Amino acid sequence: MEKTPSGVVSLPSWMTSVKKLYNTRSGGQYRPEDVALVFALSLRTHNSAD
Repeated sequence: MEKTPSGVVSLPSWMTSVKKLYNTRSGGQYRPEDVALVFALSLRTHNSAD
């Protein structure tokens, strides 16, 4: 098992095969990794996903 540096998050293999993009109201697109990162940062900062 590889040791990852502190602060590095590896996505599970089932997430890396997802090719779906999330469309925004303004017409932009986010990858699933971006959505997961923002969700995690929001939870950590605000203790809420709102």
